[in-house]
Amino acid sequence: MLDLNRSERRALSAAVFLVGLAALSRAAWAPSSTDVQWKSVDPLGAGGSPRDEVATALAREARAQTPLEPGETIDLATAPPEELRRLPGVGPNLAREIERERAARPFRTVEDLERVPGIGPTTLARLRDRVRVPGVAALKAPALPGERPAGGSCGADLVDVNTAPANVLETLPGVGPALAGRILEHRSRHDPFRSAMDLEAVSGIGPSLTSRLASLVCTR
Repeated sequence: MLDLNRSERRALSAAVFLVGLAALSRAAWAPSSTDVQWKSVDPLGAGGSPRDEVATALAREARAQTPLEPGETIDLATAPPEELRRLPGVGPNLAREIERERAARPFRTVEDLERVPGIGPTTLARLRDRVRVPGVAALKAPALPGERPAGGSCGADLVDVNTAPANVLETLPGVGPALAGRILEHRSRHDPFRSAMDLEAVSGIGPSLTSRLASLVCTR
């Protein structure tokens, strides 16, 4: 028997009462085992296991490091980043720039790659025979200045400079909104263009740009 004075006995009794009250409250309010439901949580939030995600990432990186086979080309319109990175000199950053540019304005020709920041004439020359655009050959023999398609007709991959609207003219290499506007103004004030050579009459178009456009445009 503990030798407690009156105050100590009262304090002990109060403590025992409080412990008992807490036990009763816990029993009354705690959920039963049947009420508890456990849910598995996907740590990646992507519906796949971490192992699957890692395996996919490793496979993509391995594909990006796979050199092109002789004669193999990459489709600029649809190639994912790991395919674009297989091109010589194209790393992750440049692959993202290519994706961003084609999303803003689809590539019509291989030469459109020059619109991509980080791709200049030297890089374009290195990539020219390694890429393709649907409906356009990867390597295209340049037409003679002013040359028109056989029969005077326009092929599906050519831009008719006499009828094309401004947004279509802007898809041509070296032609921006300002130059497209001058082409529209010139053809509205003068006779229709008879050949690519006539484009030199437009302010801002010289022999060099005319030569680049000769194989990409036509006149009806």
